[in-house]
Amino acid sequence: MLKTNFDNYPNGDRFIALLQDFLGRGIFNSDGELWKVQRKTASYEFNTKSLRHFVMENVTVEINTRLIPILTRASETASVLDLQDILERFAFDNICKLAFNVDPGCLGGDGTSGAEFMRAFEDAASLSFERFMYAIPVMAKINKFLNIGPERRLRNAIKTVHEFADDIIQSRAEQKVEK
Repeated sequence: MLKTNFDNYPNGDRFIALLQDFLGRGIFNSDGELWKVQRKTASYEFNTKSLRHFVMENVTVEINTRLIPILTRASETASVLDLQDILERFAFDNICKLAFNVDPGCLGGDGTSGAEFMRAFEDAASLSFERFMYAIPVMAKINKFLNIGPERRLRNAIKTVHEFADDIIQSRAEQKVEK
């Protein structure tokens, strides 16, 4: 439906403007020809075969080495778990592996840098979408201009997210130079 009729479901200028500092003009925040070009580029990387392989390899490992041990320990000790938190961390680890080929280790391990990135990403997403709820839409722009309130928190969260992504890009560029 979106592949052939995407023009019937545009994000729109307001959506793009409110999310641009967080999402940029990538595949999730674009319309028209820009979206088509990005979708075509992404389709080479994320096809059915590669996604199936990812699920069979990476998700299975994540389940067996992290998720099941957490659930087993909780069962053995009769501990109460926040299942929503656990499944969010499980999903976040898998999404990062799929999108960036980086394991933030939020579900297992120490996950310190990954946990900071996950918190910043969640904050950036929720604060960005809160912009749509302003009774007076211009208040978001004023807060952003003055760097106050939720816009200050959003700017800091976005900075953390972008630094994490920039580190990945820089690391990949250095690996290419070494080869």
